Amino acid sequence: MLRSLIVLVTSAGLGLAPASIPSPTAPATTLVAAASAVAAAVDDTVAADVTVVDVPLVVVPLADAEAEAEADAGTARAPEAAGAEPAPTPGPGPTAEPGPTPAPAESVTSDGPVAADVLVDGDRVVTPAVEVADAQTVGITWPEGTGGAQLAPELRFRADGGWSEWVALGVADAEPDAGTADAVRAERGGTDSYWIGDADAVQLSFAATRSGGPADISLALVGSPEADAAPAATGAGDGAVIRNAVRSTGEATVLAAATRPSIVTRGQWGARPQVCAPDVAARLSGAVVHHTAGSNAYSTQAQAMQQIRNDQAYHIDARGWCDIGYNFVVDKWGNIYEGRANSLTQAVIGVHASGANTGTVGVSMLGNYDTVATTPAMIGAVGRIIGWRLGNYGIDPHGSGTYPSGLTLPRVIGHRDVTSTACPGRYGYAQLPNIRNIAAANLGDPPYP
Repeated sequence: MLRSLIVLVTSAGLGLAPASIPSPTAPATTLVAAASAVAAAVDDTVAADVTVVDVPLVVVPLADAEAEAEADAGTARAPEAAGAEPAPTPGPGPTAEPGPTPAPAESVTSDGPVAADVLVDGDRVVTPAVEVADAQTVGITWPEGTGGAQLAPELRFRADGGWSEWVALGVADAEPDAGTADAVRAERGGTDSYWIGDADAVQLSFAATRSGGPADISLALVGSPEADAAPAATGAGDGAVIRNAVRSTGEATVLAAATRPSIVTRGQWGARPQVCAPDVAARLSGAVVHHTAGSNAYSTQAQAMQQIRNDQAYHIDARGWCDIGYNFVVDKWGNIYEGRANSLTQAVIGVHASGANTGTVGVSMLGNYDTVATTPAMIGAVGRIIGWRLGNYGIDPHGSGTYPSGLTLPRVIGHRDVTSTACPGRYGYAQLPNIRNIAAANLGDPPYP
């Protein structure tokens, strides 16, 4: 099924390109000047299409894959000549280690069902190559509660004529809180989305199980144009005051108190309107740090925005949520993007930490920080947006509180603290003490009760 979505994409304005974005180690006067400059920028927007294509998948049971493999092996064996002596049976030898999966011998288009029916290494079934020239983001979904997670899906992609290594597609460990608008609308479980950039084909691999995959499993292909220019982040030019005292936290020198860090708004990164109104909590009481667990290969801010647009479309159309699940997203250069609509001024309930969405602000680092280290610019930005939002409600980032699960935890936690997940990755999680320090040095004024 193809869904075409009109969104706004920034095409001009006084933008901060990644190379020119001031890091948290810049002098305070530089940060203040940058904030003033971006606050004066004027947004120009143009319409662009985001498409989501659902490709039906069939994951065959293990017995069927074994029978197919045996039939293929029989066809490949040359028949013995009549009356000839049979070839001697080879004696036992060393057991060979499984080698890399060979490149798929055939490819199919995304127009029809795709079957994972080729047995590999005795315990995985793989698809042929699936042509995906117009998609930059992929994910796999299945009907909620049908056990798709046990298939342990993996992906590899073809770019510039070569195939990547296999990458595990992490099963999404964020679900809407019960009773929320997202929970009412959500229909499908699935993996996290994964950025494949300019790849022209993907191949999928699944655990070979006795029952095979559930009915109505799908490959979601999400594509959108890349913006022509970086947007202008909005700074403190709307009446807020940035104080230019500084404090050293061990990793970064940051502003002592910033009531409003520079934000790339939804209109600037090209968000589409939410499809239902998310619930709003009475107040914020904590923050949850995440990573998107996708590729770190984005090399421009335009690609970062394209990835966020695609993630929003995946969350809305493939998973069935009201909007993108995170309240804010931060890229490797320290750009902060407004996620869920109204997260700048309200305690909007996101979909980012099952059972702990209500009353928390979810901030996600764009990329996989279990495999590569975070950057000081990224950590500085995560700390600043958390400090600003928690400060709005008079919350001490160094404090502790009781979460809906009944656990007493720090006010600023990693996703793994409330569910079984690696998020925000080992490198991201190790930065939590520094994030708390930066947040405490950047508290927003508390205008809200």
